[in-house]
Amino acid sequence: GIPYDVLIKEYNSSYSSARAALLDAWEDFRMRRKWFVDDFCQPTYEVWLAEAVALGRVNAPGFLPIPLSVPHGAGRGGSVPSKEALTR
Repeated sequence: GIPYDVLIKEYNSSYSSARAALLDAWEDFRMRRKWFVDDFCQPTYEVWLAEAVALGRVNAPGFLPIPLSVPHGAGRGGSVPSKEALTR
């Protein structure tokens, strides 16, 4: 967590302890920044870029090796399964 001195921005202790508190806070900030980038910014950017390339807004030849398509599976089915089995 964030040291109390850093949280309230009041350094009434020695230079060494204030510096140690700032360095401790800096490690916490770096950890939180890495988490935010890795878990939010990077996935958001990747989805945005893939969509922009797929829609033709960004020209990136070779970015999408296969064309994007919506998978078409089996339909929802009919009301009489026995008749449906006969038509396949």
